[in-house]
Amino acid sequence: MKRILVVDDDPDILHIISEILSEAGYAVDTIQDGQGAIERLKVEFYDLVITDLNMPEVGGMEVLKFI
Repeated sequence: MKRILVVDDDPDILHIISEILSEAGYAVDTIQDGQGAIERLKVEFYDLVITDLNMPEVGGMEVLKFI
């Protein structure tokens, strides 16, 4: 099963995207901030990362640069 990490500071967006992807058969994890995403990516592998670019403190571009 393909694993997807969704990163967004809006809990409603996380819920909607997670529900859609889960129903499509993907294993989905969600994180509400960029720093948390980076910490998770240090220990977990994901086939795809979907991230909001505009988040407080650590934005999506920093997450993508880390990847």
